[in-house]
Amino acid sequence: MQHLEILRRSTYVHIAVDEESKVVGFITSISDGVLSAYIPLLEVRADARGRGIGSQLVRLMLDRLSDLYMVDLTCDPDTLGFYEHLGMRAATGASLRRPNALSIKANGGVASDSDGNHPIDDAP
Repeated sequence: MQHLEILRRSTYVHIAVDEESKVVGFITSISDGVLSAYIPLLEVRADARGRGIGSQLVRLMLDRLSDLYMVDLTCDPDTLGFYEHLGMRAATGASLRRPNALSIKANGGVASDSDGNHPIDDAP
């Protein structure tokens, strides 16, 4: 993943750093600024987990988005309790994942398969 590009293009970002100014975590959101926001990423380095960094990042982001009607995120079932502890609640939703889109971005906008072949190269 292109973390720097994700951070640049997000509406809001909070970054956690350690005593040596090394990044230990971040959270991003995308918002229309009027009604809704979506939190696509919360990342905390494995060696920094268990110290409340993720909780603090979520609290900061929810505070920043407090004037919006809805703030959504998608999480795995085993992390739902973490978000519920921070005031969020389970909701029903739907999602679509396009794994190929990641390889397209990584190849500068050129589609490729899992072997790195570019389908356009095989076109007649």
